[in-house]
Formats: sequence, C-alpha cells, structure tokens
Amino acid sequence: MALPTKGRVIIDTTVGEIDIELWSKETPKACRNFLALAMEGYYDGVIFHRVVPGFLVQTGDKTGTGGGGESFYGEQFEDEIHPRLRWSHRGLVGMANNGTKNSNDSQFFITLDRADELHGKHTLFGRCMGDTVYNVMKIGEMELDKEGRPVYPPKIKSIRIVDNPFDDIVPRITAAEKRAQQRAREQAQREREEEQRRKGAKKNVKLLSFAGDDAEEEEQLAIAKKPIFRPELVDAGKTKTTTAIPDFVTQPLASSSKPAPEHEKPKEKPSKKKEEDITKIREQHAKEKASSENSRKAEIEKIEAEIRQLQKRRDGNDSDEELARKKPKKSYLSEELAKYASSRGREAARHDDRG
Repeated sequence: MALPTKGRVIIDTTVGEIDIELWSKETPKACRNFLALAMEGYYDGVIFHRVVPGFLVQTGDKTGTGGGGESFYGEQFEDEIHPRLRWSHRGLVGMANNGTKNSNDSQFFITLDRADELHGKHTLFGRCMGDTVYNVMKIGEMELDKEGRPVYPPKIKSIRIVDNPFDDIVPRITAAEKRAQQRAREQAQREREEEQRRKGAKKNVKLLSFAGDDAEEEEQLAIAKKPIFRPELVDAGKTKTTTAIPDFVTQPLASSSKPAPEHEKPKEKPSKKKEEDITKIREQHAKEKASSENSRKAEIEKIEAEIRQLQKRRDGNDSDEELARKKPKKSYLSEELAKYASSRGREAARHDDRG
C-alpha cells in the first residue's frame, strides 16, 4: 500500500506564521516524528537557537542550547535520503543531526538559500509555502552574538496541524493536556509562594527586624522573660554571712512589688576585665616614667660633657686624656667639703694660739 503524500502544519512564531507542506510519502519517519511531537506540544515555547546568515535557521531543541532534543520514537532514527528531493532553493525544511549518520531527534532547520552541500547528509521532509517564507528570512536577519545565537531569539508559540496523513499516531500526551499540566504547576507554585509569604508576614508581625532566624529566637526570648540572675548574691560559698535575696532576683521585673533600697543593694565588684585594664595602665605608666628618667639622665650627661669641653678649651688643652691625667675629676660636693674642712682647721689653730 502506497504511503500518503499529503501533510501540512502552520508554525506560529513570535515573528509570524510559517506554513509548511510535509512530504510524508518520501520521508514517513521524519514526518511522523515531527507531527507526533507537535501533537504533544513538544515544540511550544522552543526558541530558534542558531542562525547562519544566508544559510539556515535552526530550532527544535527544548533546552535552547543546541545540544538537546529527543525523538517521538525514544531514540535517534535513521536518515531518509530521497534522490528526487534536492536542496535547490530557500525555505526547505530538514532534520538536524549531530554530524553523523542516522542521528535524528527533534531538531530541524529551514534554509535561507540554495544549499547543495546538504545533499545526502540531511533528511529533507518539507518546504515553506507562500509568503510565509519571508518570516523565515526575518529570523535570518536578526542580530547575533559571537556564537551565532540571536541576541533576542524568536520563539515557537505553537504548531497547528492542518492536514495529518497519519491517523494512527497516538501521542503520549496531547498539547492541550500538556498546557493544562503546565498551568496547574504554575498555579501550585503561586499558591506555595503565597502561603510562604503569608507565613513570613505572620511570623514577623511583632518584630521590627529583618534578621530571619535570629529574629525568631529574639521573639522567643522576649516571650520567655528569663529572671535576672545575680551570682554575687546567691553564691553563699564565698561569703561568711548570708544575705536575703530580694524578690526581683528570682522573679521577673514585672512581678516585683517593692524594689530594694539603695543602702541594701550590694556593691558590685569590679570585673576581672576592669582589673586587667588598670594593671595594663599602671605598667604602661611605669614604663613611661622609666623612659623619661633615662632620657633625663642622658640629657644631664650630655650637658656635663659639653661643660667639660668648654673648660678644656678655656685652659688651652684639647686632649681629654691629658685633662683627665693632670686634673682628676672631682665632684662639686667634694670640693665644698674640702673647703669647709680647711676653714675648720685654721680656726682651731687660731684658738690654740690664743690659749
């Protein structure tokens, strides 16, 4: 029985419709695969991910990368090279592959000009009809990036089957069912987000903070109202006399009736950190004092050396060794004591003479 030769679909894209006639008699596997995927809504929302100016535009990859795609058969299917089908003009539709034979899946392309180099390498299964080929040309003139991808890629909105030559195709899922599932998923996602938003708003209604989990912990601490703890009052092991613990020590502040008088409040002991700070300040002060004394001694020695140098120059002796040899060093106190002793000796002698 001869296979039918009819088949027609309209691809609705963001740049306009593309009317395609299918050659189902010459390429039945490619046409059946294309129609079945269109029935399932596989191509809905898929972009034209590759454009080669003056050569072709390519689409059919659900991932939009050019490295994905799957066939209706569940695996790659073989090429259908027909000797009467030639790549002789623009607007021809063919199956894309990964560069090897019999590696067809869901990707397809449309030529922008004559492409004789594709003979025997790619399955040719349809052509653009009428003026809709100009919408394909629009895609071929779009702005591209360095990798040959459109900067603003057009998209397939849906594929409408006008004439189906294969009545026995049973899609795994119809496009309408797929769209219904997508709408249900989107609705469920919106409901989850709305529920999370409401929970977040209810949780933070008493807070003026945006700290997330920390804010929740602060709220729990504020509600618990932990009692004030005074270890210096309850630690009886360190004190000889026991002191009555006021009510506000073991109960929340809100339940206290009378605060403790000022004279009954124990004096707070200085913390260990404060003592360490005082010790550091004292050590620093001692260091500064010793440093100032050392500098003062050095200054005095410098002045005395200058005085000795002036005396040496006044006596006409430039040699420090000669001055040290001839005139031994004497302190001013020793000279004064010597003068005092000599005057005492003279007075004693005069006293003896008078006697």
